[in-house]
Amino acid sequence: MVRLLILALLPMSALADSRQNHALRVGVELVAAHQDASESWLDGGLGKLASTGSGFEAQSAFLDYEGRLSDTLSFMLAAEAYNDSAGRAFDVTEAFFEWRPIPSNEYRMRVRGGVFFPRLSMENTESGWRSPFSDSFSAINTWIGEELRTLGAEVDVSRRVQLAGRFAEVGVFASVFAANDPAGSLLAWRGWALHARQTRLDDALPLAVLPAFADGAPFQAQADYVRPFRETDDAAGFHTGVRLRFGAQLAVEASHYDNRAEPESIENGQYGWATRFDHIGLRARLPGRLTLISQWMAGTSEMGPFANNWHAADIAFDSYFVLLSRNFGDASLTARYDDFEVRDRDVTPLDDNNEDGSSLTVSLRYAFSRQVSLGGEWQDIRSDRPARNVLLTPAEQNERRLSLTLRASFSL
Repeated sequence: MVRLLILALLPMSALADSRQNHALRVGVELVAAHQDASESWLDGGLGKLASTGSGFEAQSAFLDYEGRLSDTLSFMLAAEAYNDSAGRAFDVTEAFFEWRPIPSNEYRMRVRGGVFFPRLSMENTESGWRSPFSDSFSAINTWIGEELRTLGAEVDVSRRVQLAGRFAEVGVFASVFAANDPAGSLLAWRGWALHARQTRLDDALPLAVLPAFADGAPFQAQADYVRPFRETDDAAGFHTGVRLRFGAQLAVEASHYDNRAEPESIENGQYGWATRFDHIGLRARLPGRLTLISQWMAGTSEMGPFANNWHAADIAFDSYFVLLSRNFGDASLTARYDDFEVRDRDVTPLDDNNEDGSSLTVSLRYAFSRQVSLGGEWQDIRSDRPARNVLLTPAEQNERRLSLTLRASFSL
């Protein structure tokens, strides 16, 4: 279904008149890193990073396209290539139309349709859903990039109001989506992570070889990978929220997400996880060229038959981060603290999904131009996950990574 949707969208975007505006940007990220970390989850372990070893590599390549088809209609597409085996060499992360009708009253409307990230991140605000602050994402936004995508439509309505003698924007939004039923699999069986890899639409994300997947074990029907963007029960999910903005100085958002998956559904080795959560985000511009960002998320995810007051797999999860960034013109210095937790609430044997951890990230970036930037980053991630013992590794681990990232792009 996803592949057919993309094939339908691309030709339509090409029908735009040559007088319309188009922007195509391609780029590459080159990374030199030294790290002391456990085996990455992409390599079959339960580490928090997207890579295991130290060294130099072309970490990713990307393509971002925006075409204005008319005064009110545009089309956006983003694609990524990664140096791993989780999917095709190059694949799509987002592809959607956006319609902004000309207002006839005080209300403003925006409608999106296609495949896009849910309206959650206060951190990932650059094109291609990248972060202008650091080379890795917070735990919350890492998970959003891994397992959440809106394959459907969203309506956003806003208007200007006057509050406490100042003009503000008040908005509400709601989206309906399909094909995101396995979301929650990684949180339960791997836990939170901190990196910048975005799942492409056809990626198969590997799972560690855990006892719960063995023949005769509770979840033997699970494939040895997760495909987050699949439908298992033909029921639509929803995401709805509100926001308040005082120009560029302050933005506050709150939303509720529910994929409405049937916990006992399964399709082609992918279980349906009934995942729901609440989210609050804040972004403020402070004196001294400082930016403050904070997000909080808490929810539950359930899968499998219901017995003894719990589903076969039943977790509660929560995370928050606080980010402070100082701008120095062409350079910026950012510090971010993350706290994350997963609580296993079921009584299924061989399936301990408890986790507790925190992370400190410090990032320094310098932009030589709009096309070339260099970033240095230090990550210190501490986590306690008992399931690591079955892989003969310590439950408590401290992963450290020092990296230097050169991002170069050009526009066509």
